[in-house]
Amino acid sequence: HDGETETRGAFAATCHTKGYTGDTYCLGCNNKIADGTETDLDSTNHEGEGVTGEEDIVPATCAEEGSYNEVVRCSVCNGIISSTPKTIEKLTTHTPGNPTEENRVDATCSDAGSYDIAVYCTVCGTELSREQIPVEKLPHTPGEPAKENETAATCTEDGSYDIAVYCAVCGEEISREHFTVPAGHEAAEPVTENKADPTCTADGSYDAVVYCAACGEEISRTAVTLPALGHSWGAWETVTAATPEAGGLEKRVCARCGETEERATVWIGEKTRQIQFTVTNGMNYVVHMNGEDYYVYSRTTPAIYWYPECALSFDVQLSSTWRGDTCVVNLNGKELAPNADGSYTIPAGTDFALINCYPVQTHTDDPGSGTQPSSSGVCGYCGKVHPNHIWGRLVAFIHVILLFFRNLFKK
Repeated sequence: HDGETETRGAFAATCHTKGYTGDTYCLGCNNKIADGTETDLDSTNHEGEGVTGEEDIVPATCAEEGSYNEVVRCSVCNGIISSTPKTIEKLTTHTPGNPTEENRVDATCSDAGSYDIAVYCTVCGTELSREQIPVEKLPHTPGEPAKENETAATCTEDGSYDIAVYCAVCGEEISREHFTVPAGHEAAEPVTENKADPTCTADGSYDAVVYCAACGEEISRTAVTLPALGHSWGAWETVTAATPEAGGLEKRVCARCGETEERATVWIGEKTRQIQFTVTNGMNYVVHMNGEDYYVYSRTTPAIYWYPECALSFDVQLSSTWRGDTCVVNLNGKELAPNADGSYTIPAGTDFALINCYPVQTHTDDPGSGTQPSSSGVCGYCGKVHPNHIWGRLVAFIHVILLFFRNLFKK
């Protein structure tokens, strides 16, 4: 084609649509001579509307300005159409941190202390506030008490002293107390004066005197009694030996004063003999011997000792209140006859005496027979007098039966 040509159907590329260079036509014959070609997307040719936003924000602080980019983006492809840097002004307020203690000055017992409470901005470090806090003085630390200004007391004048306490840290006086020491004598050890020694029979005495060790003045005087010593007796010595016919004499001498003392002795022989009293039928007796009373009860055998070379005399009385009862005394199984005065005598030379006592009733009204007690109360079977109580009567009844059969068999 020799004629002129024309490009038809061309369009520019956009942010999301490729472009086209257009087809070439001959103007003479109106035929397409050549095809066009596609072009790439054009990021600078945005099809959509611009949307403004803030990007790359750097916040402002109380120390520095902030910044951001004012960006316009395509509403279709979100591509950046324009970007303009912007500045953010510094903040006018701080961010307080936690209070901190600073500049502490410790208190002592002589000076007050203090410390600061400071608050800083956590962003820029600027001091936001500061307050000074006072600390009161510490109490004193007492040291050991000190004794001062001492004036010694005398026998006639008072003394005195101070007890002071000082602080062990700063030395300041904390307290002071004044004491008085009364005047007075200083007692020495007691001394003995005016001593009179005791004897065997008389008390002695002395004065215990206390003097002042400083001035010698007498403080006290006490009379002290020394008890009598008592005799210091030696051993008994025989003056006259005792015999079976007569008593003897002994004496002893005090080794301290020479006084003598005597005593009578009796014949004791080589050994002593024993007497035992027993009672029957549950009765009680009183034995009178050598000026003493011996009470003899049922089922008891009191032993009484005497000298075998001498005769022994005694009285026996029934301690029962039964009227009309008397005592029958047997010596070793044989009836012992009483003396004229009613007493009994054990002959000299008797080694051992067993005395049996039992009561008899002397006021019975029964005439008596071969099988019954006689008026004297003596049993016809055993030859004894049975007591007038239930057991005695029972024994008497049995003896009557035995006597009956004994007499029957004899016949």
